[in-house]
Amino acid sequence: MTLKGQALQLVQGLPITTENYSTAWNMLVGRYKNTKFIAASYVRQILGLRSISREDMGDMRQFVNTFCSNFKSLKALNIEHMLEDIILSQLVVECLESQTRHMWQMKQVDKGFPTLKELITFMEQKCKDLETLKPSTNTAHLMETQVADIPQRRSWVQKHKFFSDHLWQGYTARIC
Repeated sequence: MTLKGQALQLVQGLPITTENYSTAWNMLVGRYKNTKFIAASYVRQILGLRSISREDMGDMRQFVNTFCSNFKSLKALNIEHMLEDIILSQLVVECLESQTRHMWQMKQVDKGFPTLKELITFMEQKCKDLETLKPSTNTAHLMETQVADIPQRRSWVQKHKFFSDHLWQGYTARIC
C-alpha cells in the first residue's frame, strides 16, 4: 500500500520500523475510520446517480455498477441501524441549508448513527427556536397597530379575525 497526500503527511515523521507499523496504522485508522462520513459518501453517490435517458448498454452498465458498488459498500460497513434510516436521513440532511446542516453535524460528533426520528426531532426543535426568534406576522403587525389610532386597530382586528379563537361567542372587535 502506498500513501499520498494528507495520509502520507500524517505518518511521514515516523521512522520506518516494525515497531512503528502499528503506531502508523492506528494513526491512519484514527483519522480515516469515520463510518458516518463514509456511509454518507456512499449514500450521496447513490442519490447522485443520473437518470438513464436513453436505452444504452454503457449508461445502463455504469448506473448498475455505481449503484451496486456503493450499496454493497454501505452494507459492508455492518451498520447496526436500518439502511432506510441512513439513506432517508442523508436525503433530508442534503436538503437543509448550510447553517442547520452544520448544527446537526456538530450535534452528532462522537455519536453513532442518528435515526431519522432524531433528525426530525432536531428539525422540529429548530422550527420552534426560529418561531421564538422571529416574531410572527401577526405579532409584527400588532406592534405596528400600537401606533395606529383606535379605528384603524379595530378595522385590522375585524379584517384578520385576530384573537377570534380566544374570544367568547358573540364577542366582536367592535366591543374593544
